[in-house]
Amino acid sequence: MKRMSERFPLLLPVAFPFLLAGTGATPAAAQTPAAPAPAAAGGSSIAGASDRDAELSRRLDSLLAAAAPAPDWSISVDAVGDKDPRVHRIRVWAGGIGIWDDESQFRLGAGAQQEILKAFRDQGFCQMNDELFEKGSGAKKGANGLIREQAVTLEIGGLSKTVSHTVSTFGKYPDVEEAARPLVKLVNVVRAVCERPAAEGIRAKDLADGLSKVSKQQLADVALEVFVSRPDEAGGAGWMARVEGTRVTTQESKKGRGWAPPVEMRLSNHDFLKLVGEVSAARPWTFLPNLYDEGYTDLKISVLNRSVNVQARPFSGMDPKAHEDLRKAFRGVVEAVRQLHERALREGKKP
Repeated sequence: MKRMSERFPLLLPVAFPFLLAGTGATPAAAQTPAAPAPAAAGGSSIAGASDRDAELSRRLDSLLAAAAPAPDWSISVDAVGDKDPRVHRIRVWAGGIGIWDDESQFRLGAGAQQEILKAFRDQGFCQMNDELFEKGSGAKKGANGLIREQAVTLEIGGLSKTVSHTVSTFGKYPDVEEAARPLVKLVNVVRAVCERPAAEGIRAKDLADGLSKVSKQQLADVALEVFVSRPDEAGGAGWMARVEGTRVTTQESKKGRGWAPPVEMRLSNHDFLKLVGEVSAARPWTFLPNLYDEGYTDLKISVLNRSVNVQARPFSGMDPKAHEDLRKAFRGVVEAVRQLHERALREGKKP
């Protein structure tokens, strides 16, 4: 098996996990009016893992029994393939929009959505330990490589739980593998339900095609992600923002105070399409990987698996006046995201 670094990381970056890891925004086209949140709504008000698990289980039961519009929910499954060592990623949101391996968007009917949610209930997902893992024996020689076999997340109404099954290259442990069997069964159900629709799903030929399909709403809003990092601005301040569909998650830092907790804001469909238009007008598929600019800026724009990454710096040896048209377009995208960042600081809430 491949080492974890060749597949997907066991440890998320310590800094800015909310922005670097992304979130489970519900597609605008699939959004429904959220039911009134219970008193324990939101991760910050759940006392501990056991209380969180009990509340999430209650919400799952209510979701399965609901005849009326239900709260936002989403699932994310990262798992090793049955016939190959690659990690496959499947995401599904309320309303049935799904994305397979960041390559194909598909839609599930109500029955298929219910089948997936029932698998979460029937396999006891809410009662599983968050980490199915045991460290390798220190008495054995050689490096202890860690390989994550599955990582599954369920989010309902803003409350989420992730279960990870990790294996040491020293060998598998019977008690861990036994505990992981329901998780593997759950993964197999999700894969079986989603694989055929994904094979017939909508794809993006390139970034330009992807942005066009998002603007025409042939692809759901969650197919688009824009990430901007400006860690070192005047006065020692900084900010970073991630736009995932209609969800904006952002953080700011101030000199001597470090990074503030992230805040989230939802965009209207009108404001989201306005952003798509601004990004498309910049023709980001023409951007160069490195551009000269004052300060330090990282930008990533992606639609499904089509993306562009740009680092803008006062690079030594680079002509400050080169590619002025690209620099202007690049700054336009960054400014559009900055405006959303500032608005989120005013109007957003802690996740």
